[in-house]
Amino acid sequence: MKFKRIVGEALLFASLAAVAGVVSNSVRREELKLAWIGYYELAKSNSAARAEERTAAPAATASAVAPPKDPGTLFLAIDSEAVHRLHAAGALFIDARRTIAYEAGHISGARGVAVWEHDVDEKVAALAAEKLPYDTVMVIYCSGGACEDSELLAEKIGGAGFYNLYIYKDGYPDWARRGWPTRAGRIP
Repeated sequence: MKFKRIVGEALLFASLAAVAGVVSNSVRREELKLAWIGYYELAKSNSAARAEERTAAPAATASAVAPPKDPGTLFLAIDSEAVHRLHAAGALFIDARRTIAYEAGHISGARGVAVWEHDVDEKVAALAAEKLPYDTVMVIYCSGGACEDSELLAEKIGGAGFYNLYIYKDGYPDWARRGWPTRAGRIP
């Protein structure tokens, strides 16, 4: 009898917490909303059709300078010099920080895909909809140090089928400190 009461109260509290979370997220400003877990239907439906494209695509310049990566790992953390070489070779850079931080300053040419904002799944699906080859070299970064946003975003992008992912662990602060090309605003 006591067990049933405890389980019932736990379910009640869990339900109330879920409702409070949904309500809280719905009243937040757009750039502060938390993302829901996504399902990348486009990646699933196109994976068979694009399998041939993966093997037939010629090696891009960025692929030629990318550090070797174990095919069994989703991403590889790389140092500043390797990141700089990949930027010069035209790799796709993706900023995982919030939109407000991206607009304040980002690596020149980087796209903003804030991992903690509500539209992250839409942006990842749009990336897949561009029909980029799944082996496109992508460098994902955030604020460096203990920031794990780039790794979380790499998991989402990997879920969309991309597998040639690199993490710039030192992130934007290191890039800016070195005086390499940056840009402010919404334009990559």
